[in-house]
Amino acid sequence: MAANTSLASLIINGLQINDAAAAILAKALAVNTFLKKLHISNNQIGNDGAIAIARALETNMSLTELFLENNYIGKLGIEAIAQALKVNTSLKTFWADFNKVDKAAVNILADLLQQNISITSLKILPSKLLVSDAEAESGLRNIVKRNREASEAFLNKESFLSIALEAILKNALMAIIILFR
Repeated sequence: MAANTSLASLIINGLQINDAAAAILAKALAVNTFLKKLHISNNQIGNDGAIAIARALETNMSLTELFLENNYIGKLGIEAIAQALKVNTSLKTFWADFNKVDKAAVNILADLLQQNISITSLKILPSKLLVSDAEAESGLRNIVKRNREASEAFLNKESFLSIALEAILKNALMAIIILFR
């Protein structure tokens, strides 16, 4: 994967990938600049594998989607990923529900999202959803919504500036043509 320049998506769900295999995958991910989507759900990845993936996310700036659903990741793994996402601005989608996630891990991600505005799609449910956890998830949903709106506003502003610049250049070109007639 590290030397592959055409692989944009890697979906390896349900293959019993464990922490050791996740660490090997993470080493390749750390230097890969072409992979956009990585789906490694329904495996046996625990905290150690998630920590290795987190380290890779600190240097990988091409990955936009990471799916780690239905593994064995707990608070330590989620915390490591949250720390990595403080510097990673390429990841837009992060799904990690149905892991060994508790309210503390959800709160860690909520704190992260106060700083990271690049995440626009997030799914993380505690293993056993409690009323207070539902409130935490609602808070996360609101933060992700804010990120999505900020991203859309930026795109709209960028599109507007592009259109305005194009109009200015056309008018300038027309003025030059008129002057030289």
